[in-house]
Amino acid sequence: MKDNIFFETLSGSTDFALFNLAENSGNHFIAFNYYKKYAESFWNTHTQDVKHCFPLEFKYEQNFSINGNVELYDEKAKIRINEGVLLRLYKSFYSILSIDHIIDTLSGTPDGSLQINNIYTFNDASPDYEYTFLLPINKERKIIAEVMAMFAIKFVILHELAHHLDGHVLYMKNYYNNETLSIIRRAREERILDIQTLEMDADAFAISQLINETIEFIQNDKLYTKHIKNPANLYYIFMISIHILFLVLHNEHKNTDSTYLPELIRSFIGLDCAKVNLTYKATDIIDETEISNLIKNSVLKANSLYNSVYGKIDFTSLENYDEHHMQSLRNNWKTLRNSLFPYAIAQLAY
Repeated sequence: MKDNIFFETLSGSTDFALFNLAENSGNHFIAFNYYKKYAESFWNTHTQDVKHCFPLEFKYEQNFSINGNVELYDEKAKIRINEGVLLRLYKSFYSILSIDHIIDTLSGTPDGSLQINNIYTFNDASPDYEYTFLLPINKERKIIAEVMAMFAIKFVILHELAHHLDGHVLYMKNYYNNETLSIIRRAREERILDIQTLEMDADAFAISQLINETIEFIQNDKLYTKHIKNPANLYYIFMISIHILFLVLHNEHKNTDSTYLPELIRSFIGLDCAKVNLTYKATDIIDETEISNLIKNSVLKANSLYNSVYGKIDFTSLENYDEHHMQSLRNNWKTLRNSLFPYAIAQLAY
């Protein structure tokens, strides 16, 4: 009995927790298998009626940045997700829920955490990766942390899936004669507008699919009924999750030369996309005014939480926001969308 309590305290609380020490298979990091199955199931569902579709090859890379990669090679649609996507995002949300209850249903739960020091080792000559995070002792807080991590990690995976399903990779292969977007990102200046447009479309795809999942979550998931309890709470933690993800990416990329849109701007575009999706798909669940208030409050809360865990946010990238460039992206999408039609499997956004 004591062993069970010990394992429960040191383990996650959901099927998609980062780890479970009571797992009989010996593979305690259960999240890796969960998200691999999620990606494969999503792909199979969306390609089952498509003739001559390439099979998906989903693998994790021994890299601890929050990133993924796609390519079309050897007649396979390949997706690589860095292991750091899972390790670092769970670390973020476990640490956040150790110091803040976030939603009202957790207001009576105690602060308190265990400090987890872990060394991630490999079977080859790769250097060990050592990381430390706080794990909430309270089970309900662990559950909310895992739900928030799930939203952020699924966003990354869905973003990469979109590059295949929306025809980005196949379009680039035929138009630029390259089989991977990463090569194109280092290409000439005139191609950057296309890349940023495709990245914006991949973000929109991820948000749209996640909104679909939140609606199903409300209707069918016992975690929602027992721990979250109302749509406002769910969309509040969803929006915080997305903004925290982009804050972490912003901090990671702030000193690098990137062809992406600045992460903070991507976050605001993504949250606006969530509002549009909710307005069209969930009017019977939550009204538009409440959605607008949730976006504003979630951004402020996410900024505060990030400051508490990681330190002050550098907002200087927002000074480079150029509405004319954003309009160029919107106009470019209208043209690029037509070019993607022959290659897209999923329905393209308008």
